[in-house]
Amino acid sequence: TTGNFTAQQKSYGATLKANSKVLDVDASQAEWSHFSPGLAVVGTGLPSGSVIVSVDETSERLIVSKAADRNIASDGQIFVGHGATAPNSSNEMVLNDSVPLENVFLGQELRVVSSFTPGSLKTFKIIGIDHATRLIRLDSIFEDSGFDASGTRIVEFVNSDANVIESNN
Repeated sequence: TTGNFTAQQKSYGATLKANSKVLDVDASQAEWSHFSPGLAVVGTGLPSGSVIVSVDETSERLIVSKAADRNIASDGQIFVGHGATAPNSSNEMVLNDSVPLENVFLGQELRVVSSFTPGSLKTFKIIGIDHATRLIRLDSIFEDSGFDASGTRIVEFVNSDANVIESNN
């Protein structure tokens, strides 16, 4: 996946019709440099696993990979950022390909947004990384409250440009 690494998720007002993959973004809020193919998009009406396929700044639209299952009103809220798949009652998640693993490290904090309840943020600390499978282990377990059973999460990396690993030499 191409595009710049952005450590943070962003939320935007958007409109989407049922059975459509065209997402009209509120131009007054849009930060077009933040959108790039491969980033996850979550919000009411968007199926889990939806990602940006293309960006059309001229017409103020994003094309997403999966059609909406219902209408999203003009004041609908979507979140765009790096995605991860994580089941409830687990402390593990698999990062999407849009996340460059060289920017992820032990001890790093991340905030997670659920795909079906945008605005619900929870903070975790990374305690393990498996580079081969892109799996990260967190310091606490996802609870069922606010998270769907096994959907896409938007992850926001805190202090992604700092390395907090220390050694005792």
